[in-house]
Amino acid sequence: MTRDEVRNMMHDYVDGLLSPEDKSKVDSYLEEYTDVAGEYDLLKKLLNKAESLPIGIKTPETLLEKISEELLSKSFERIEEEKQKKLKQLTENTEAIGEKRKKIVKTRDSNRDSDSTSSDKIESKKVNSVNLWIIVVVLLTIVGAYFLFDFLNTNLPWQLKLDYGNYQIGSVGQKSTIDLDETLTTFDSTKVTMIIPNAGRLEIGSFSSIKVVKGKDSDNIISFISGKIYGNCKIDDPRLTIKTNISEIKVVAGKFISEINDYGELNLITNNGKLKITTPNREFFLVKDHRCKISANGNVGIPIHLKTNHQLAEIFEQISYDDKKVNNYGLILQLSSPVDGITILHLIMKAKTIEERLPLYDKLNEFYPIVPGITKEGILNLDKDMLNEWQRDIEWQL
Repeated sequence: MTRDEVRNMMHDYVDGLLSPEDKSKVDSYLEEYTDVAGEYDLLKKLLNKAESLPIGIKTPETLLEKISEELLSKSFERIEEEKQKKLKQLTENTEAIGEKRKKIVKTRDSNRDSDSTSSDKIESKKVNSVNLWIIVVVLLTIVGAYFLFDFLNTNLPWQLKLDYGNYQIGSVGQKSTIDLDETLTTFDSTKVTMIIPNAGRLEIGSFSSIKVVKGKDSDNIISFISGKIYGNCKIDDPRLTIKTNISEIKVVAGKFISEINDYGELNLITNNGKLKITTPNREFFLVKDHRCKISANGNVGIPIHLKTNHQLAEIFEQISYDDKKVNNYGLILQLSSPVDGITILHLIMKAKTIEERLPLYDKLNEFYPIVPGITKEGILNLDKDMLNEWQRDIEWQL
């Protein structure tokens, strides 16, 4: 193994994503070459430091789309330039042939002028036919290249590592990989690690069931059927979506826990992570160090911070679902602290009238004063853009 190969594998080595064979090779290399081992130590310190930072600076979600659009635009421009160059050359050749033909026509008898005109029309039709075929070939080439790229852009099969217990893939028993449309089912006292390239890894707990829906470098999707999974994904843009029968969970960053209990409820916890959750009725972000419950019928509970006062957390649980009315503001306002900022913001959105929202607004504004672009009237009237902006401002301060 060369020095460059070891350096290229260093990030996956730190994240624990290497196969046992590759990990052993890197271990041996680091023991033999102290300078490379020093680079590994520095990389590990930098990554640990980065993981401890708050998730407030994030690559814009549309950046990669804009880059892709720009690259595709440039490709079309280059193709168009080549096409125009060929068409120009073809036109010049056609014009030269036409000039020669005109000279010949002038020397012929007048009774053959009509025959010459017919020949010119035939040649013109031939030129137009060639131009049309050039355009068709270019378009077919572009379409074919796109579908070929999409077909080849796969990172399946994903690797599986058994930590303890037992599992099976479909009905064929235990394997070390999982592929498209295959289902992983775990048994009692089991933990299996699923490694998803360019996204991260998932630890599958006991009595769990996961199905692979898509495995692309740009789009990884799994269906979460039952049980419990622990996610440890990239800090920025892991490109992983988890679908359940009541929601779609887009992993934005970091570590999280997702569990479907015996009642069909979905429990979500973010540990230095962030999730974008979409249900038939709502779309929202569950930011780091919060937990949230979604009922079996799709009602979304109030996000609660992991450090919320225990008594206050019990109150939030009692009024969690959308069909419950907030009726004990006094104790909520008395027990709340700055860590409850996101929860209070969601209570404002849950309250039915402006009068109910006003004391919650005053308390939240005390913890996190509104910034330019947000107004009291806008928040009390549930302006969606202002609510989202205030959540982002609170999020980075938590």
